[in-house]
Amino acid sequence: MSLNSDYKKLFHEYIQTFHLFHHKDKSEYANQTHLLVHNISHFFTIMLTSQMCIGIFLFNATPLYNNMSSGVFKDNSLNRTYELSVYVTLPIGDPERDLRYYVAVMLFDWHISFFCSVTFCMFDLYLSLMIFQIWGHLRILKHELLVFTKPKHGQCLYSDVESNLVNLKLKKLVQYHCFIMNFANQVSNTFGAMIFAYYVFHQVSCCLLLLECSQLDPKAVARYGPLTLIVFQQLMQISIVFELVGSKSEELIEATYNLPWQCMDASRRAVVQLLLMRVQRPLHLKALGMTDVGVRSMATIIKTSMSYFTLLRNS
Repeated sequence: MSLNSDYKKLFHEYIQTFHLFHHKDKSEYANQTHLLVHNISHFFTIMLTSQMCIGIFLFNATPLYNNMSSGVFKDNSLNRTYELSVYVTLPIGDPERDLRYYVAVMLFDWHISFFCSVTFCMFDLYLSLMIFQIWGHLRILKHELLVFTKPKHGQCLYSDVESNLVNLKLKKLVQYHCFIMNFANQVSNTFGAMIFAYYVFHQVSCCLLLLECSQLDPKAVARYGPLTLIVFQQLMQISIVFELVGSKSEELIEATYNLPWQCMDASRRAVVQLLLMRVQRPLHLKALGMTDVGVRSMATIIKTSMSYFTLLRNS
C-alpha cells in the first residue's frame, strides 16, 4: 500500500506542480521549452505505442501464418501439429494437437502478450515523459543562468538597487534547482525497484532472444528477429532518455560558474558558491538507489548478454 501511495503522490505532483504547463509563463524561453517538450512527448508516445502494437502483432501473427501456410487447419490427420507463440501445457488436452485447445491457448497467448507488452511499454512511456519534463526544467534553469542580469553601464560592481534584485534572482535559482532535484529524487526513489526489475528483464530476455535467433532457422528468425530488435531498441531508447538528464545537469556547472559573481559582494558570492556546489553533483536516476541508469548501464547489459549468449551457445 505504501508503494501504491508513493505512485499516486508522485503522479499528483507531476500533473499538478511539476509539469511544464505550470511554468510556461515564466518567460518566452520557458514557453518555447514547454512546446518543445510537448512535441517530443507527443512523437515519443506515438512511436512507442506503434512499436508495441507491431511487436504484439508480429509475435502472435507469425505462428498463425505458419499454420495457415502449412495447411494444418485443413489436415484432419492425427500427425498435425499447431504452432503457438507461447506454449502452454494443459492437464485436459494437447493444444498442439487438438484444435479446440489450440484456439483457447492462442487467444490466451494474444491476451498475455498484450498484457505484458502494455505493462513494460507503458512503464517506459510514463517514466520517459517524466524524464522529458525534468530535462525541460534543466534547460530553463540553464537559460536563466546564462541570461543572468549584469551590472549596468559597464560597472564593476552591482549598485544597491541591483544587489537587491540579484539577491532575489539568486534565491529563485537556488529554489528552482532544489525543486528539480527533489522531484528527480522522488522519481528515483519511487521507480528504483521497477527500473532494477526492468533491467534484469532485459538482461535475461536479450540473452535468450539472441540464443533463439542464433539457430539461423528461417522460421526462428522470422519469429524472434523482430522481437529481438524491438527489445534491444527499447533498452537503448530508455537508457538514452535517462542519459539526457545527466548530460543536461552537467551543463549547469559551467553556466553557474559564468555568473557575474565577481561583481557581487561577499554574501551573494557565498550564495553562488552554494549553488555551484549543488550543481556539481550530476543528476542521475538510480536503480534501487545504487546504480546510475544511463548509457553505461545499457552497455554493461549488452556486453553481459553477449557473454552469456556465447557461453550458452558453446556449451
